[in-house]
Amino acid sequence: MLSNPSRVKVRITPHQVELIREALQNLVGEPLTHMVRALGMQYFRFGVQRPCKDYNGEEATQADWGIMVGSKSYWQIEGPDGFLLSSDNFPKDQERTDLHAKEFYNRQGTNPLVVLETTVSDDGSHSLLFSEGYRLKVRFPETLGKYEEPWRFMTPTSDFRGHLVLEQFVLRWGFRFPGIRRTTCLAISARRSQILSRPGKRSKQPNWRSPRRWFLKETKFRR
Repeated sequence: MLSNPSRVKVRITPHQVELIREALQNLVGEPLTHMVRALGMQYFRFGVQRPCKDYNGEEATQADWGIMVGSKSYWQIEGPDGFLLSSDNFPKDQERTDLHAKEFYNRQGTNPLVVLETTVSDDGSHSLLFSEGYRLKVRFPETLGKYEEPWRFMTPTSDFRGHLVLEQFVLRWGFRFPGIRRTTCLAISARRSQILSRPGKRSKQPNWRSPRRWFLKETKFRR
């Protein structure tokens, strides 16, 4: 019995394991070109970095594929000589302890590692084998609270399915970025943004939590 009734035990079904396996297979052959942290979440970006706009409308770059690991999940990077870096190096409300990984960060822009193989366990935990013997491991939390998002697989904006998102009760293809109402690197395309939120007008915002409604908007406004 859970001590906190608002949290539920994470159960990954065989079908969901297959969804994760199929999604991660898209990363084979792609380089790890960027890592960034935001709001306690870790983003791993794969593929060629392309020009885009950031949250402030400034010039930036963004790759097509990505994995977002939430603050409740655990991730770890191992190198040829063993442990290199993990989510434990970024404790909440404390100083980060990842200075030793500076060389690993720098090579993402000059000599990035390439994904060679992906494996997924029955509980949904998975690992990515990179060139030169590096490996990324991801493990989901045992329990989740309402609206907590421990993991997200990000796809190109041309993919009408959106992102593969793990929430409290379900793993599904659905909305891309709940709560974001501006055109950004991580938001929907400029064309869809203009339709959903026209400048100077109070437009009706989509229900980000409704997979059916979001799917209809995605397909209706897809160019």
